[in-house]
This record gives sequence, C-alpha cells and structure tokens, in this order.
Amino acid sequence: MEYLISPNGTVFIGPKINRCSEADTIYFYDYDLVEKDGGFYAAPGCIEEFSYIDELNYFVWVNYCDGTILFFEDDEDDVEWVGTCTITEPLQTDPYSFAYSDVEDLGYCSADGSYYYFYSIDLDDFTSNEIDDDVERVKAMFYNSEDEYVYGISSNTIYKIGEEVLEETYPLAEAVDLNDNFNRDDDYILNEDDGFLYLPITDDEGYINSKKILKVKLSNGDNELISTGLSYQKSIQVIFPNKGFSLFGKSLAWYADKQNLFCGQMYFSNSTLITTHAHSRTLTGDWDWISFPCMPRLGNEGFGSEDLLEELNSLPDELTLETREFGQMQYLSYDNPYWDTDDIPYLISTQGYKYNSDPTGSQSLDVTGVVLDPATPIQLSSSYENWIGYFLEYPLDPEDAFVRVWDKLTRISTHDWTMVKINGRWVWASTITPIDYGDGLIVTVSEDCELIWDYASEPAENFAYPSPEYYSYQEKAEYTPFYFEMDSMTGVTEIGLTVNDSCVGAAVVEPGDSIVEVNAYLAGMPSGVPIEVETWNGYKSAGIGSEKYSVVNPYTKKRISRKVYTGERKAFYIISFKAGENPLESPVVVLQPPSPNPFSYSTLCSFVLKHSATLSLSVHDLRGNKVSTLMTGTRPEGYYEAGWTGTDASGNHVKNGIYIIRLSVDDRIILNEKVVFIR
Repeated sequence: MEYLISPNGTVFIGPKINRCSEADTIYFYDYDLVEKDGGFYAAPGCIEEFSYIDELNYFVWVNYCDGTILFFEDDEDDVEWVGTCTITEPLQTDPYSFAYSDVEDLGYCSADGSYYYFYSIDLDDFTSNEIDDDVERVKAMFYNSEDEYVYGISSNTIYKIGEEVLEETYPLAEAVDLNDNFNRDDDYILNEDDGFLYLPITDDEGYINSKKILKVKLSNGDNELISTGLSYQKSIQVIFPNKGFSLFGKSLAWYADKQNLFCGQMYFSNSTLITTHAHSRTLTGDWDWISFPCMPRLGNEGFGSEDLLEELNSLPDELTLETREFGQMQYLSYDNPYWDTDDIPYLISTQGYKYNSDPTGSQSLDVTGVVLDPATPIQLSSSYENWIGYFLEYPLDPEDAFVRVWDKLTRISTHDWTMVKINGRWVWASTITPIDYGDGLIVTVSEDCELIWDYASEPAENFAYPSPEYYSYQEKAEYTPFYFEMDSMTGVTEIGLTVNDSCVGAAVVEPGDSIVEVNAYLAGMPSGVPIEVETWNGYKSAGIGSEKYSVVNPYTKKRISRKVYTGERKAFYIISFKAGENPLESPVVVLQPPSPNPFSYSTLCSFVLKHSATLSLSVHDLRGNKVSTLMTGTRPEGYYEAGWTGTDASGNHVKNGIYIIRLSVDDRIILNEKVVFIR
C-alpha cells in the first residue's frame, strides 16, 4: 500500500503493485479512518508515487500506467479533483516522480518514453513542457528549499534543475541500485541544514551484501562513501509453491533533532547509526571546566581520550586533563609528542573534567558524534566530590537542572560560580550564569542519589559574566569563593583580591547586585599572607582595610572584623562591608589544625603569629602530662608550621591512642586539638 497523511488530516491510501493494472483506486479518510470522500477511480491506472504541495494544499498522484499526474485540492472537509497533467513527448510518456518548486510555483517530474525526460508542469492549466531528454532514468525527485533547486536521482547521477533548465549534473562515486534501494521512492535523506543528500548503496557480495551510505554535497556534487561495516540481506524474491514474497522497505531513516541517520540491515535484523551531528567548541586552555557530551560512540560508552583530543586545532605543545572518579584524582597529560593516558584512557559524557594547556589561547575542538540521551542517569555519592558533565543541548538555571535532587545538594561549583547550602539555606551570588551544554561541574550531596538532568524544563536565557577591566589575574585549577554583601556599598564597579600586591581574583559589580562572588585563585601562594580587598569605581582604586569589612560566620551570622589569610583552607568566605564585632584580639590565626588526623607517621599544623610573642607548642596525653615540646620561646611576627611524628621527648614512639596538641601564646591557650596516633 502507498499512503500519505496531509496537514489537513486527510489520509490518502491506495494499492501499489509491481506491475501495471487496468485500473486503480485511491481512497480518502480522516484521522479516525472515516471515509472523507468516495474513492477516486482511474483507468488505466497504477500508483507510482504520492506527493503533497503544502503551499497549495494539493495532493498529487503520479499515475505511471496512464502517463498522467493527477491533482486534488485537499481541505479539512473534503477532497476535490482539480486537474490532470498528461505527460507527452509529444507521445505519451510514463512519469516516475514529482517535485514542486514553491519559488517558481512550478511542478517538475521525471518520465520515460523513447528516452528519459524532465518536464515542468504549469499548475494553472496543468500543461507540461519538456526540459531535457539527455538524462538517465530518474525515479526520485525533491525540492531543496535552502538553495531553491529541484533535484533528480538516477543510478549514476544527481540532476539539478531550476527555472526550467537543467543546471548541473553530478556524477555519483557509486551506482545507486534503483531496483533495490529505490523500491521505495523516498529512500533517501535530505538534510537541508547542512546541504547534504544521503543515498543507500548496495555493495553486492553474493547472497549477503554490505550496505553503505553515499554522502553528496548538493552545492558542488562532492561524494563521500560511508561504509557501515555491517551486512544486510537486500530485497530478494523468495519462491514458495504457489506463493511469492517480496521484501520491500526503506533502508534509511532520519532523526532530525539529533542529526542521526539510521540504515536498516535486514539480514541481521539490526540497523547502523551514522551521525552527522557536530559539536564545535572553543577552549581557552586556561583551566576550562568541560565535559564531552557529543562523541562517536553509542550510549554512555567511553571514547578514546587521545583520539579525541588529537583533534584540537591547534594541538598545544603541552596539555593536562584532570578529573575525580570515586574520590580519586585522575590525570591525563600530553608533552609533545608523548601522551600519558593511563589514568584517563577513555572520556565519559557523564563525567566532568578540567582542561589546561601550554600555551593557552583559543583552541577549537570539532567533534562529530552522538549526543548522550538526556535521560541518562548520573550516580551521585555523598562520600566524595562528584565531577559531572552537563549534556542537555540547551542551558538551564541550576534550580531547574537539578530539580530532581535539589533537596539533597550541598554544593554546586562551575567554572564561574559556586553555590553552598548552609543550614538549609543557599548562599550564592545575585546573578549566576545558566549551566550550558558541555559544561563540567563539581557537586556534593548529603546522601547517595541519582541525578537525571531535567530535560522537561524550559531553557534559560544564556549570558556570560563581564570581564573586569581594571583587575587582571591568572585562573588556576581551583578557587575559593568570596561572597561580598553589597547592601552598604555604593559607587563600586569592580572588586579585587590581592596577595602581596598581586591580584588573585576579581569580579564586576553590576547595578542591583546584592551579593557579588569573587573567586580567589590561591594555589601556589605562600601561607600566612593577608588577602587584601580592593575596589575600583571607574576612576581610581582603593584598598579596604580589615576594620572596614567583616567576615560573616555562615552558621551564627555574626560579623567579625578580621583579616583573611592564605592557607586558612576554608571552603568559602562571606564578607560584609558593615562593621563587625571586635573580639579580644587573638595574636594567632590558626591556618591548619593538626592534619592528617588520625595519623601514623606525622601530623602537621600551621599558624600565623600577628606580632612578636612568647609561644609554646606541645603534645600532652589525656591526663595532661606533657609528652613532647614541638616549639617554644619568643618568636617574631610571621608564618609557622610544626609537625609531630608520634615520639616523646626522648625520641621514642608513644603508644597508640589519643593525644592533645596545645598552642599557647603569652600564656594564653589558643589551640587544644585532639589527635589520634595509630602505628
């Protein structure tokens, strides 16, 4: 049976057979298969092809036996025959295929008589005009709205027609078997977005044959043969006593949204997937947070990391890719010409990565592949950071993207921003960019759960943060977010953070911002150095002394006027420009309590002495007895660190157990920390 469903809800249906009949009838139904009009009878007649002209609401019946093409006007209530075009040369010829050019308001058809022909058809009076008779048999035609030409497909040639002239002929690299692949006249795929035509090719190798795809660029006729690497059984005639069976069917199907081409392999009852979907991205090489949602693989299977990254244009002399899997850091490196992919042999689309290169600079990565199914789950663990990839092809705001696990999230970090949940309340900047296709993220959760990106949400409006003009800094693999509360600050256009007069992070303050996030890139900075706050108002910069801002305790909301030092290793800071409390000034800032804890070999603590003072750093057992002295005496202002190796004052190892490391400054106990020693 041949059928066609029109935009007006009409189902056109009729029998299609491989021999000419004395007469044929087509029928018209609505969607509920209630007859819309009586059947239309043509004698002689047979069905070669159905077509439809959207612009005119014309249903088209190509009647091969009678040398005619019949036109019917289709509306929501009925179907009415409006005219018949009889194809002549001047003798009758038999039409094979039809296409309509809306820019010319002309129909075109292919036909055969004593030769093979192209005709144009005037749709006002349904008369035909011969265009060219020096062509091969053409069984399929189509109109390409992108270049406004009509095309015809023969076994060896693509014909390009416009303004009733045969404009171009493109020879094919492989012959199209019209009797096999084109037992369905629509067994081809036109991708108007990229201007390519895809044709199924049968490579005869006996009873079992290899199915291939021929890719034709319509702008110039360039051919490329794509081998599928699988086999199929082509349409054959199987003879049983008194019965005959013919295997008909389409070889190709097209999923336009994902730009995936499917090729049926009938012998093994499977299909081959060929993708034309391309993902192009630009990397800076300056610690990009990325994922790889589009790769030449199926499902969430991995794809070779070296094979994909070698496609970088241009490939830098050195590069690093890192990720965290099951709590363990993994690294990939390239130092021209050597690759080290032992940790990351394959790239996974659900995984997030950080990418850095030397030299930095614009690098393009163009990948043709399959986009991961949006319903693919990502397992999140509460035991460690989860480095994940975002693979929806449109941006989402975080509360939409994570809606299914929102209550279980405790932290979300992207390249540009971090959100932290404290006592059930989120801390984040006033303005954050949406999560976008190909982003890498790091998240933590309160309990193990399964994340599925919420592909049902409406896309967010994408935008980028403006770059600071006054301050400049070098991004690194990690950052510490500083959240500045701006409700008491006016006239500021940029905020910068400096260490030893070197900027380590900055952000633009936009009108209406109540909280501005400044990310501090502190890796490689010496510990114990104050992190200074500066502002820029468009004309001059100004340092903000610690007496003019306060550090907010996120749990108690208390504001404490104090400096922040490198090496404190806090996950984030909330800074208010409102005055804070001035507690009894501590002479010490403890940067790192004893770590690791428990320990087997040694544990280390570090601190900053704000001014010259007498200090004592010692180890005691739980009864208060001193076990060892790590540091004592009057020391000048500065940064200090000391370690304990689990030995007493005589250098002998102590017993396994709990001990106390005590730091006193000017006879005032500053630190009293329990540690566990296990040999």
